[in-house]
Amino acid sequence: MPGEDGLPRDFYIRQFRDMKGTFTLTEMNAKETAAYAGLCGGLLARAHSQSPGSAFILGYLGSSAVFDDTIADWARTYADQTEADHALLHRAVQSGRLHAETGV
Repeated sequence: MPGEDGLPRDFYIRQFRDMKGTFTLTEMNAKETAAYAGLCGGLLARAHSQSPGSAFILGYLGSSAVFDDTIADWARTYADQTEADHALLHRAVQSGRLHAETGV
C-alpha cells in the first residue's frame, strides 16, 4: 500500500485470534480500566520482545535502572505539565476569555 509520498508501506497488524471477547471501556471502573491497560501493554511488550530487533534494544538499554528511572521521571514531568495546561485552560474558560462547552 503506498504512503502519502507514493512510496510503498508495509503494515503489520496483530489481533486476538479467538475474537471471543469484547470490552466496553465506558462501563469499566478505574481498577478494571487499569487492569485492561496492563493486559494490552503486556501483550504489546510480548509482541515487541519477539521482534528481530529486541536483542539490540535489550543490549542498548542494559540491565541498570537508568532507563526505567528516566522514563518514570519523564512521565511525571509530562503529567505535571498536562495538569498545569489544564489549569490554564480552566482559568481561561472561567474568566470568559475562552468558550468551552461542558457536560457533553
